[in-house]
Amino acid sequence: MTSKKVLLGNAIAGKYDIELFDNISIGILGNYTVEVTGLVGELVDFSVFWTYESFQQGNITDYFGLPKGWVNGIVLSVEDNANLTALRAVFDDAFSINQWTESDAALRSIRALMEAMMSVMILFLVIGIAIGVIFSFQSMNMAFVDRQQDFIAFKAMGTKMKFIRRMIFWENAILSIFGLILTVPFGYLFYRLSLDYMLEDKFFVPTSIPWFTWPIVLLLSLFAIWLATARLVRRIRKFDLADELRQTGAT
Repeated sequence: MTSKKVLLGNAIAGKYDIELFDNISIGILGNYTVEVTGLVGELVDFSVFWTYESFQQGNITDYFGLPKGWVNGIVLSVEDNANLTALRAVFDDAFSINQWTESDAALRSIRALMEAMMSVMILFLVIGIAIGVIFSFQSMNMAFVDRQQDFIAFKAMGTKMKFIRRMIFWENAILSIFGLILTVPFGYLFYRLSLDYMLEDKFFVPTSIPWFTWPIVLLLSLFAIWLATARLVRRIRKFDLADELRQTGAT
């Protein structure tokens, strides 16, 4: 790595749509141009990385308002059996250090946080599916009450139950698809706003939703409609035409 090449944190790259090998301007006045040769994460998502030697070349510190010989962070890789207490003592004697961060401990905390967030999201997903199923049943039941005379007429004319089942299913499936088209953008916006609120730029998490999520949601929605359709068709099949016609006064 040279003074013209840097590693860039994933969060910065994602925020400003920066990709590998792009040239970017940095510094207090944005007047120092470097090439992004790598993207990094794991607690350093909002950082720009040089080697110490490259950073001291060409008086780069002047572009960041730092006294010569100073840096605002150092990343060290140590062996598993390293004595971190002794290592800290050495650095504390040599430098004025404001904060230490152990990546292993921090990563464990982050993973625990992410697992908790995932549990909450799964809970919301299950609740959403349950609400979707209940809504499908309720809305189709209300439609059934409004159109009960039509179904009685269909059955009186000898219409096959297969046709009635298909008609009910596709009417509601089309409405469900239109509902997804309207709600997906709002769901995606809520997802992004929720992550931004919870993470507050602490570290990088992709805010894109995998493409296969939407077909799964659609299939679950269609399955709920199929269950509701089966229930309504069962009720229609149990119609006693003589009783129904007598109660409704139809001829």
